[in-house]
Amino acid sequence: MCDKQTYRPEWANDERTYNAFKCPKCGYPQFCGCPSCKDDIPNGMFPYRWKYEDLPEGKTLELIVCANCNFEGSPDFWLDEEGKQYKDKSTEK
Repeated sequence: MCDKQTYRPEWANDERTYNAFKCPKCGYPQFCGCPSCKDDIPNGMFPYRWKYEDLPEGKTLELIVCANCNFEGSPDFWLDEEGKQYKDKSTEK
């Protein structure tokens, strides 16, 4: 057995990382990058991004994009996903 410690980034044991909801595709913790939240992002982590696409008839499609794998979903999708994950965490205990 190897006695070398496996490298773990600073954020790996951060409670904020554990409590953050995860991308359903890659499992990367999702953090808001707005001015009031950005200081709460652990070092080495990146916030999700907002993407806007113009649609016909002057409408705009809003998407939230995972910072790791670029998985895209509507804000409603991500909100539902976050709710499912928190519900699952509360039933783990």
